[in-house]
Amino acid sequence: MPASLMSRQQHGFTLIELLVVVAIIGIITTLLTFNASGWLNNATAQSEAQRLRHKIHSLSDQAVLTHTPNGLVMKPDRIHLFQHKPERWQEQLPPITLAEGIRLLVPPPIIPIDDKREDAADKPTTPDIALYLGPDGRATSLRLGIEDEQARCYLDINTAVGITLTDCTESSDNTYNLNP
Repeated sequence: MPASLMSRQQHGFTLIELLVVVAIIGIITTLLTFNASGWLNNATAQSEAQRLRHKIHSLSDQAVLTHTPNGLVMKPDRIHLFQHKPERWQEQLPPITLAEGIRLLVPPPIIPIDDKREDAADKPTTPDIALYLGPDGRATSLRLGIEDEQARCYLDINTAVGITLTDCTESSDNTYNLNP
């Protein structure tokens, strides 16, 4: 057989064809990675909201079982837990930290539990408690926002209905919306 016929019968790919296929696979992988990061961020805000929901529910159960009120002080990147010991609030360490990229939309604190009278200067001050979990199972009503770069979720805490996760939507601004 002549050499020209033999080269036509060989099966395989040229180097150019392989490079084109690898480039196409690379482009598709890059596009999927960018799209998947949005899906993961949505899942992160929602999963962090679920984690906080379970933690707050557990702290409420603990308050009932130990007959000791718990108070939560909200910061944008963590939650400080206080227990009411005789005559004062005592911080419990470590604080509840949030996943990276997650922040709380911090509600204003409720009226402090203890009096802050001027004649009580020697008493330790009450922390600015945003969520009170009582030993009788009652809690202050609270709407807690949890958000990341892509999504915002709300935990609605209410003694009558418990703790519900609502309104996991894409975040478009940084305003704290009490009535979504």
